[in-house]
Amino acid sequence: MRHAHALPRGSWPGPDRARRLSPRGERQAEAIGERLVAVAPAAIVSSPAERCLATVAPLAALTGLALEETAPLEEGGDPAVALADLVRRAEKLAPGQSLVACSHGDVIHGILEALEPAGVVATSAAGVPKASTWELAVMDGWVCGARFVAAPAPGGSGLDRQA
Repeated sequence: MRHAHALPRGSWPGPDRARRLSPRGERQAEAIGERLVAVAPAAIVSSPAERCLATVAPLAALTGLALEETAPLEEGGDPAVALADLVRRAEKLAPGQSLVACSHGDVIHGILEALEPAGVVATSAAGVPKASTWELAVMDGWVCGARFVAAPAPGGSGLDRQA
């Protein structure tokens, strides 16, 4: 998933990696946690950026899972490295288990572009609005399917039209 709505980059006084979620983003993160707890994730990984960690923190609290920070999901990271890391992690899970990962728009868009030649996703349809999710199906070390899930509304139902 892409991190939830964050405070504006231009007005944030500190390092970008420490930039926090906005109040809207905090509500999105709560709704994401409520939605994804139903998939009973086996692991949660995230970019080390505060806005990503805060996006998956409610899910971690609901599931009791630890958040694992992983450098390949950092903003500006190599999407091919991030995708390979996610596939490797997914392959270690038991059948039916899921992995939740939180990253940035540039990394996610790059992953989707890498999946386009295999026909898994069309880049023209590969939007990555904040708090949205791309569900990837992994089988035998390959991503064999992808499905877009829009950002949740802050109340936990419907779609967030402002994302």
